[in-house]
Amino acid sequence: MYKNLFIVLNILISMVLSIIFANFSVIIVNFIMLFMLILLIRKEDIYKHLTIIYLICIIAMVSLYFGYIAKYKQPYYLGGSDDANFEIWANRAIKSNNYTIKDINENKEFKFYNCNGFIWFVSMVIRFCNLFGGYHTIVIRLINIYLLIFMGILVFKYFCKEIANKNKDNIFILYLTILFPNALYISIHGFRDTLFAFIIFSIFYLIMNIKEQKKMSKVISIIYIIIVSYLAYHIRSAGIIYIAVIIILNFVLNKKKINNKKTILMFILFIFLCMILIMKFNLVEKVEKYSNRYNEYIVENADGLSKFVFSIPIIPFGIILRVVYGNIYPSPTGILLTNFDVDSICKFIISLGTVLQVYMLPYLLKNLKKIDSLFIMYILIFFSIILTTFGFRHFIILYPFMFILIGRELIKTEKEKRKKCIKVVTILILLGVCIYLINEII
Repeated sequence: MYKNLFIVLNILISMVLSIIFANFSVIIVNFIMLFMLILLIRKEDIYKHLTIIYLICIIAMVSLYFGYIAKYKQPYYLGGSDDANFEIWANRAIKSNNYTIKDINENKEFKFYNCNGFIWFVSMVIRFCNLFGGYHTIVIRLINIYLLIFMGILVFKYFCKEIANKNKDNIFILYLTILFPNALYISIHGFRDTLFAFIIFSIFYLIMNIKEQKKMSKVISIIYIIIVSYLAYHIRSAGIIYIAVIIILNFVLNKKKINNKKTILMFILFIFLCMILIMKFNLVEKVEKYSNRYNEYIVENADGLSKFVFSIPIIPFGIILRVVYGNIYPSPTGILLTNFDVDSICKFIISLGTVLQVYMLPYLLKNLKKIDSLFIMYILIFFSIILTTFGFRHFIILYPFMFILIGRELIKTEKEKRKKCIKVVTILILLGVCIYLINEII
């Protein structure tokens, strides 16, 4: 029943979107993504929840689009940022007859770009849409919404497998992953981060479960991993490091936790292999290069708490401040809603998500007791972000791992302990707000 309702509603919405934006390719792309979604879900009885989630995502996407039009006369982030540039660059690649990532890499105009994989992806989407009357920017955003939903479904499946319990209480992880404000906000733009995050987590999901798959499924999974690994590298080069670590973790630990002599020895082996990777790819120098570049940019353009955090040298105290700040980022200052334009409203909603994240931190920290592959991937991605870019868009890569870690401890915690935890965190938040306000006044 709910499956049929979801499909009918989905098709009707795609038709409405097609009429609103006067673009037939919206329907075609939606059909393709819907078909992929049905294949991914298979036996999972979550269509009732997906109906609600999909409606919220579409409303958010359309609202943001027209909000930007009202403020900037352009439907892009800040009136024209990376989301606009990707479409411009993709059209240039098409005019240059660049059909492959290799073609784009060899194009002098894109020779030193670090996002050629996504330029290729957008160019393929535009080429496909041109077969059905033309491309509209809403198409890439619709694809991003589906990718976020795909990622949420994989997170839900992984979560249910790990705790071996498919009861109704687990469904919160699906809502949390897809509708977490910063994740949804990023995904209703035409940014590359949602695709990159989906690729990384889907590879993690497949590799960690590959032993349980049948022979044919293993072959398909390996082919998929090879293809999207190549794409991930050209979307963001750090992807190949993440994927290499995932593969190593599968051989060394898989889903085992580091809680006995054997797993400790395996973990030491993992560290050794990581050291080889660090030396092989000269990662220390690259991290320092990225860190210095983004540090200077943030200090020049930021104010308040951000300026203070990034003005402190990373060694020895800067890294501590970045770890703390990274766990309450994006900064929840937007909760002090002063304007009612699209950007202020978005910052307000994102800030509510950050406050929720702060309340969930105790459950994240509980994972320190029994470290496993999931937690190691979380730590790797977290530190790679806070030591380099610290971009709000990059945190979406972290969320699938973070929410599973939080969820598995939250679901094991008794209600009374949860209430105590809420009280303690509330007191800490109020103290933090007081310190922030005093700092602003001074």
